[in-house]
Amino acid sequence: MAKTGRNWIHYPLVTLLYLVCVLMLLFHNGVMAFLVIFSVFFIGRWFIRYMNGHATSGLKILKNAFLVCSLLGFAFFFTLVRSASNYAYFLAQESALQVMDKGIWTDINFANHIDLNEQFTHPNTSHKTLKIKRYQSSIWGKILNLLVTKEINVFYFKPCNDFYLLASVNDNFKPLNIRSEERRVGKEC
Repeated sequence: MAKTGRNWIHYPLVTLLYLVCVLMLLFHNGVMAFLVIFSVFFIGRWFIRYMNGHATSGLKILKNAFLVCSLLGFAFFFTLVRSASNYAYFLAQESALQVMDKGIWTDINFANHIDLNEQFTHPNTSHKTLKIKRYQSSIWGKILNLLVTKEINVFYFKPCNDFYLLASVNDNFKPLNIRSEERRVGKEC
């Protein structure tokens, strides 16, 4: 039996719950996340209906089918959009890489000073990031260049640091032992 006077609040609350669940789908990908969000929506909808006394009527099957299909569609779309590898299909890979040169995008071949953003500095190591992009002629590529930033992490290590390689990159990846590497590093420092 419907509670009179409180039936009007059902649709705004269910709409708000739906929008919150769509936002949750935007930030959480995967089957388990979808099942949890799907459950939150339908249990929350049932709870709102129970608290308001909203009587179900009419096109229940069509409403539920629309809600299920739309949540599945949003989950699928957001999974595609959030995966960085999916953007590569819209980007042209033929043009030269561009880097920031004193605040201006320049082809890497013509850059005189490459801007690196410092993330971490220590006397023995530092971590910097380098922003890159390619010139895109298509509208999709231009939009993606604006929305998706591409960065390369650059790590600098002082040559005298106490870390060892397991194989020599100069000698066809021949295995190294600690003593031979200590002698080699000792000569460089």
